[in-house]
Amino acid sequence: MEKQEFIKIKEQIKEKISALKDELIREENRYIESKRKFSNGTKVKITIPKHKAWTISRGKYENVIVEEEIRYAFVVGYKIDYDNEVVPVLKKCKKDGTISKITEYADARRDIIEAVE
Repeated sequence: MEKQEFIKIKEQIKEKISALKDELIREENRYIESKRKFSNGTKVKITIPKHKAWTISRGKYENVIVEEEIRYAFVVGYKIDYDNEVVPVLKKCKKDGTISKITEYADARRDIIEAVE
């Protein structure tokens, strides 16, 4: 095999890979659009139910009960998580009710996320 032939085959393979990556991105965007619950910029209330957690106290791990918590955030987009579920990307809500630059983390399987009027 000559060098020129190798370069030609390599470029053809890269073009195929690029086309498949573009197709994957289009399908991911279609999937996200079909599963989204809130539009971007929507203010949401995140309710974290009462649950058990582990903490380190006096050098030992202890099981504690964390009480229910309510937080507010804004939806800035969506992503596909490790389990191929569509989850919202959230930013914290400041005390004055405006959007913050800080990311808000919520477990979409455990927490209740609902729109605020």
